[in-house]
Amino acid sequence: NFNYDLKLKMQKFWLLGISMRKRCWNYSISFKRETIPLLTENGISAIIRKTIYFEVELVPLGGLKQQYQLKTKKADE
Repeated sequence: NFNYDLKLKMQKFWLLGISMRKRCWNYSISFKRETIPLLTENGISAIIRKTIYFEVELVPLGGLKQQYQLKTKKADE
């Protein structure tokens, strides 16, 4: 997935992942990079958030989802 804001002329986020289905199990792992614009006293800045998603699903019963957020930092750092 890729999301671009035409009004702000900036990339909001992109998501890349892979999934596998084996018999009654579904597995997936994905990585998301999200840019959140900020207006500060010093001008325009942004926060970059990086997240890893893990998902395991037993098809007849439901699933388990987990996400881990990597260190969030400002874009100018």
